[in-house]
Amino acid sequence: MAKRKKQGTGKITKGKNQLPKSRKHNTGGKKNTKAKRENPAKESGRPKNVLTIFLAGTLIAFGGLPEWVSAAASIGLVAWLFSQARKSKALAYPRSFGFMAFCLLPIFAGITLFYAVDRGEALQGVIKFLPLPLFAMAAWQQGVENRKQALEIVPAAAVGMTIVSIACAFTPAKEFFFQANRLGGFFQYPNAYGLLSYLFFP
Repeated sequence: MAKRKKQGTGKITKGKNQLPKSRKHNTGGKKNTKAKRENPAKESGRPKNVLTIFLAGTLIAFGGLPEWVSAAASIGLVAWLFSQARKSKALAYPRSFGFMAFCLLPIFAGITLFYAVDRGEALQGVIKFLPLPLFAMAAWQQGVENRKQALEIVPAAAVGMTIVSIACAFTPAKEFFFQANRLGGFFQYPNAYGLLSYLFFP
């Protein structure tokens, strides 16, 4: 009888030892499934941060200063926001004074069309301000990590553009990057490029 009790106890103990392992295994499976749902970008292998692409692209494309760059950026942002609205059936927007100011800038610029001396120049001003509220809307659709990552690309892009600009000083492309022997970089505007350098390299 004693031997039978020991064997029976051994079996029960063994069964108890196996049960937590099975539970641990199942819990790990749930965690992995949750991780895949939270990180769809890693699962698909495609870049999801539109803000990084937008900021890097506008910096390289003359800093977004020309009107055609602002128009192209606005069209791209509108297309992306439209696709997001179709997927999620709604768009979030920030309720802040800064976002309201961004929205009012192109509206006030559009009002000047009615009394401007040169309406063509006034229209160009409207186009230049259009990307501001659109970019704010796009940023609000992204997560906090994506916004931080997008801001981190700006100083890196500024360093890259500065290195390329200085290297081209010894080539026939010097006139493109230097205006009156002043470094204008990809912006072709020394004052704006100097402001960018001052913000990120004080």
